[in-house]
Amino acid sequence: MCFALSAFLTYSQETPEVQDTLKIQKSSETVDIGFGIVQDRKTSTASSSTVGSEVLQQRAAISLQDALYGRLLGLTALQNSGTGWVGDQWFGASFNVRGIQTMNSQGELGENDVLILVDGFPRSIDRLTLDEIESVTVLKDAAAIALYGYTGINGIISVKTKRGPATRGMKVDVKYHHKFTFLPQMVEYADAYTYAQAMNEARRNDGLGQSYTQFELDAFRSGAYPKVYPDVNWQKEALRDVAAEDVVNVNFANRTEKVGFFTMLNYTNSRGLLQGTEENKESAGYSTQLKYSKANVRTNLDVVLNPGTTFQANILGSLFETNRPSGIDAGGIFNTMSYLPAGIFPVHTQDGLWGGSGTFNNWGFYNPVARIQNTGFYREIGVVLNADFKLTQSLDALLDGLSLTGRFGYDAYNIAFENRNRAYSWARESFVFDDAGKPIVGQNIREEDYQTQDQLSFSRGNVATSRSLNFVLSADYQKQMDNHNLAASLIYHYSNPVIRKTQDELDDGILNTFYRSNFMGYLHYDFAGKYVTDVVLAITGSNRSYPHSWSFSPTVSLGWVISEEGFLKESDFVNLLKLRGSFGILHTDNVPRNGSIWMSIYDPYWGSGGGNYILTNADGAISDYGGRTQITLPTTNFKLETANKYNLGIDARLMNSLDITLDAYYQRRNNILMYESGLYSSMAGIGAGYGNRGTVDSKGYEIGLNYNKQFGDWQINLNGMFTHSVNKIIDMVEEPRAYSWLNHKGYAVDQPRGLEFLGFFDNAQDIADSPNQEFSLLRPGDAKYRLQDKAEGDNSINSNDAVPIGYSTTVPQINYAFNAGLEFKGIGANILFQGAGRFNKWDDQLWGQNGYMPLIQSRNIPVEYYENRWTPGLDNTNAKYPALSSSDRPNNSQQSTLWLRDASFLKLRNVELYYRFPESMLKSISLTGLKLSVTGENLYTWTPYIGQDPERSGFTYPSLRGVSAGLSVIF
Repeated sequence: MCFALSAFLTYSQETPEVQDTLKIQKSSETVDIGFGIVQDRKTSTASSSTVGSEVLQQRAAISLQDALYGRLLGLTALQNSGTGWVGDQWFGASFNVRGIQTMNSQGELGENDVLILVDGFPRSIDRLTLDEIESVTVLKDAAAIALYGYTGINGIISVKTKRGPATRGMKVDVKYHHKFTFLPQMVEYADAYTYAQAMNEARRNDGLGQSYTQFELDAFRSGAYPKVYPDVNWQKEALRDVAAEDVVNVNFANRTEKVGFFTMLNYTNSRGLLQGTEENKESAGYSTQLKYSKANVRTNLDVVLNPGTTFQANILGSLFETNRPSGIDAGGIFNTMSYLPAGIFPVHTQDGLWGGSGTFNNWGFYNPVARIQNTGFYREIGVVLNADFKLTQSLDALLDGLSLTGRFGYDAYNIAFENRNRAYSWARESFVFDDAGKPIVGQNIREEDYQTQDQLSFSRGNVATSRSLNFVLSADYQKQMDNHNLAASLIYHYSNPVIRKTQDELDDGILNTFYRSNFMGYLHYDFAGKYVTDVVLAITGSNRSYPHSWSFSPTVSLGWVISEEGFLKESDFVNLLKLRGSFGILHTDNVPRNGSIWMSIYDPYWGSGGGNYILTNADGAISDYGGRTQITLPTTNFKLETANKYNLGIDARLMNSLDITLDAYYQRRNNILMYESGLYSSMAGIGAGYGNRGTVDSKGYEIGLNYNKQFGDWQINLNGMFTHSVNKIIDMVEEPRAYSWLNHKGYAVDQPRGLEFLGFFDNAQDIADSPNQEFSLLRPGDAKYRLQDKAEGDNSINSNDAVPIGYSTTVPQINYAFNAGLEFKGIGANILFQGAGRFNKWDDQLWGQNGYMPLIQSRNIPVEYYENRWTPGLDNTNAKYPALSSSDRPNNSQQSTLWLRDASFLKLRNVELYYRFPESMLKSISLTGLKLSVTGENLYTWTPYIGQDPERSGFTYPSLRGVSAGLSVIF
């Protein structure tokens, strides 16, 4: 066993009277790096950024995860998580701290994932409401994250919930807001007539006969036969214009000499944009609308048991329910609408059946209106419990300044489902034509499928479940002697998360159980608040990385508060000037589990294979018996992935109004475990194992500015932040490649690669005069690519001509935000802009969906593609997309600069207008606070990106615009 020293330094010197009562520290003045270690921000050597509750509540978000865009320096928050519907798990932002840092994305949560803490323990923030949040802090450098061992290596988001008020007396805060949500500008798809023209043109280009006769084209254009040749705007049929959310929140808080508490009751309800969902309300008593309802109850308690003993409890219970149509989720509805052409079948046939098509049904693209209104409903019910208890005992009788703290936490959640489903009858009709192209009366072609199931079938089960146990024991010592401030602690932390992920694991009772133990600490010393040293020593153990279970992680950080020197101490201009630096060596136990590490060689859910065993029966016959077989070599002799983190920062405050933060950082991540398939021949007959073959460097800088000043009745706040991060692969497993540009070493981890698009072939002679492109047969209107400077005689364009292009499609290199707030005599406004640069996305709207470009497999076509296509016989100088085709043309769908889009954006995230009633007016009605507000969200996006949203990929429920009205009353 090894131990480390830890420090606890409060921002003010305690007196015996203060020790007997409960203390509240303002998060803006302190930095909480975990396990009870709260530093004075003035002398903190950690790189961190904090946002408080009042700022977060400028956005009318129904979850914390959706309120952090542009709020924390160094945190990248993108609105691209989940399906896009607020009720779905993982809705809201995906987070990244200081860019991509490793090559592996495998593991328990993914190796680039940020650790999220709530009151010091790993917990989800999906179901938290803004009213229970005191502050959110992002911890970035080694000095800030060292205490969290294996799990904090990629940075930490630390959430603190509210406690009782700082002053005595009961406080009741009631809030309500109602939000209207609207669809943003959607991708426009061709109407039925345009689609039919496009399909005919595509088939002509393919040398095939037309799909639609002139009569059918005229029918689509005139609308004369809407049940046979319809023109359906699926978006208008399936969606309504406005949805709504309601949030009611009641907080009770009180503090006496011995007891303080904060209690919150919250109810949240959100309804989606689906049309016609109440069709079954009267007859069957159910709705298929997208719905999310949640009730949270939180109680945080602080008790002084006696002058030397304090007790603390944090308890959250959450019950939530979601509802949607059976068999399709929010993202699937939008996926279907983007695939179905307007004229493929009507919503209803002439005899009242739902429209449908066997071909499209086989591909999974059913009538979206029928699926919304007539297939039953799917409901999930979730229960969350987060509970932790803390007991602190002063041991001043043994040694002045010594205390002992124990903390226990237990978290659990379970999500169950019930599915009530039925099929529906559908049909599709088309005319039969004579030789003159006229329809033959009474000879319609009918495709149909009748279902006799009238009752809803029923099924139920579990979706996900987990539980987690945490235990912390620490001995803390703090002492001030003249100008010498010293504090130290010994800390032990044990955690035991149990996770079930897949339906197979749920059905078979398989648990993914991880055990982690940390022996760690933090030693703090400062002289007169001027020269600061913090040292972290930690030994961390885990069964996740057996047999290499234990690692030693040292971290040291130094600070110089220059403003405390004599030449600046009396300055009115420079109020704070601090230089800080840190270095630490950290490790992760997040080793791959997909078939090679010890725990999963034979694991049926993580990549092992089945096998047959030949055995002789008692009668002499030979039989095959199924079983498990090892498919990869074991990985037993390896090192843990290691991060060497360096940080240099400057904090300044000028004129008591302008705060400046500058950080520069560098990290080398080595010993990355990589699959070694490229190093061994397949003749071995078994898959390769893993080896410590990867090294990644990452670096960047952060700039934060905050100006806060009051001029008479005017209060002004201006805030800006800018971050730039890059990474580079230094070493990795690579097969020998023919040309240097094919290597991944020396490039970013998420470096896009593709062919360089030059334009379109004009004619057959242009094709003959150009290098051969090996992907498919060429014709005019196909994409032309650059031939790279390859070996002499290699004049064909193939996969060897793919070069690094653009920037990451996952995490932008540049992130920035700026907000402004202004208040005059209670009338105020806040506005937030957030943006990203050096960011790319593959164009899945126009390039292809499910591997197919427009018109292939009869897929719909966006108007953008149709109006900018290469067209035979026309001037194609401004053409942006290849000639139309009804069949797959691999040449045109190659990954190339033709389909890589600039996804840089600037978004108007939030605008809040409010009025605070003056206290003099409220006293007469026994109120201490009254606020009216109107908030707008996701109001506008400036971007060169062609598509639905530069943040979101695929065809999912879009990020909605919102306008909400709110009322806050404080008694």
